[in-house]
Amino acid sequence: MSTTALLVIIFVALMVPLAAVPFIHRGMQRRRAAPARSPDDIVALRAHERRAPVDAVPEPADAPSLEPEPATYSTGLVAARRSLRERLSVIRGRSVDYDAWERLEEALLGADVGVATTTATLDQLRNTSLVHGITDGDTLVASRGAQMRAALNAQRSLQTTARDRAH
Repeated sequence: MSTTALLVIIFVALMVPLAAVPFIHRGMQRRRAAPARSPDDIVALRAHERRAPVDAVPEPADAPSLEPEPATYSTGLVAARRSLRERLSVIRGRSVDYDAWERLEEALLGADVGVATTTATLDQLRNTSLVHGITDGDTLVASRGAQMRAALNAQRSLQTTARDRAH
């Protein structure tokens, strides 16, 4: 027999028992943790298992459906709007500090506004708060709403180039 084959046999002979140690240890822990049962308990348990199989348990008539509601565009908008409203409610009634700006940023990102829009909105809102001296969260949130409405109502035109028109 070659030296390599002999080394492989020795390696396997040593590693198999070592690999079994965690399984043996878990089994010993389970036996120690399991309560001791008398033969009468075991007989009663087996009789109960035979009488009431798990599949025979009737479902309640008014059980809610586990099927998820199909996601639609409008349900997504409702969820995003609700999330934004809940996150902004934490800012209201507080002074404007670093934590308020962080929460506002989290609220906008959590509402899927996007990173670029969130950054632009916060930059413009910081400038507005400096110019107008906004110090409370209610005014900050109201100013954010007015700023976003103005951005959505702004006149927009599509800019095309000659290259775009060629395609």
